[in-house]
Amino acid sequence: MYYPKKLGYKVTIDNDTRAMTYGEYMQGCVKGEKDIIFVNVSWGVGIGIIIDGKIYTGKSGFSGEFGHMSAYDNEIICHCGKKVAWRRKLPDRHFIVSY
Repeated sequence: MYYPKKLGYKVTIDNDTRAMTYGEYMQGCVKGEKDIIFVNVSWGVGIGIIIDGKIYTGKSGFSGEFGHMSAYDNEIICHCGKKVAWRRKLPDRHFIVSY
C-alpha cells in the first residue's frame, strides 16, 4: 500500500460519520469513554457506534446507516438505489428545520 509506507503509519478510509465518531472518541468531548453513539445530521442521517473502544460496523458493514432504512411505502428512489429511504424522503434541510 502506498500511503502507509509513505506516511509511516496505518491509514484507514471510512465514511464521514464513522470518521467523526472516531475523532470524538479519540480527542473530543467523549474522550475516555469506552462505549459511545454519535449522531450525524449532515448530508443525511448517520450514526457512529463504538463498543469497547472499537468502531462497530455490524455484520454487513453498514451499521448506523440510518438514512438508508426503509421507512415509507412509495416509489421514490434514493441515490443509493433503494426505494423508500429516509434520506430521500426527508431531505436534510427539512429534517433540521423540523427539529
